Amino acid sequence: TERLTAKRSDASDERDRLINDIKKTHGQIHAGERMTFSSLADICAKGFYQPAVLVEGRKIEGVRAHNTAANHLTVLKQFFGDRLIGQITTESLREYRLWRRQQGSRHPSVKEGTKVPVKLATINRELSAMRRIMRYAYGQGWVTKDIFFKAEVIDVSAEIERTRKLSAAEEVLLLDACQGTRQVPYERTRHGKHESIVATHNVDNPHLKAMILLAIDAGMRRGEILKLEWKDIDFRAGLIRIL
Repeated sequence: TERLTAKRSDASDERDRLINDIKKTHGQIHAGERMTFSSLADICAKGFYQPAVLVEGRKIEGVRAHNTAANHLTVLKQFFGDRLIGQITTESLREYRLWRRQQGSRHPSVKEGTKVPVKLATINRELSAMRRIMRYAYGQGWVTKDIFFKAEVIDVSAEIERTRKLSAAEEVLLLDACQGTRQVPYERTRHGKHESIVATHNVDNPHLKAMILLAIDAGMRRGEILKLEWKDIDFRAGLIRIL
């Protein structure tokens, strides 16, 4: 790789810097100089951003929220994609945070053509994925600097803490909605005549009621409840094993 300088002294300084970089990175810096962020993200996707592998209830590799991680990589590649990883700086992270706010939410529930503000927590999760990727590159010797070192770009303190809880009355109403019958009025046209109908629906759903009680009493998340198997429940000891 050639470097051009205006002065002989500058050339000596650049030579010494390159030698130092080669020593620190064990010769891997040249690979990093040609690597784009998209290439780095693809390497990480094939490496540690794979579906979780569990052995005896313990995660030994991969990530549990694989689809979420894939979404993070997609949006990060949209902004950093063709940039060489050695040219990504701490200031680039601040530029991403500003760009991400302008993009708005990318949640599937947001209708096309509608712009909804993106949550700060979402940006923080994406930057956390970026931190893991860039620190992986730093560990491989592809970059010579940890751009997240002392960088205040992940503002966790500004996230809104969720403290909303069901009141006792709300809990009763929620559980009542899982059982019994319900009268549902609706309008219809039959044989050219308009009719008002009241239909009776049986809404008994003991499985849903059990899930709600488990969520309220154990504080388990929906995904944790849906993934439960009979072998994870010890009725005698009153224990639930969560993977």
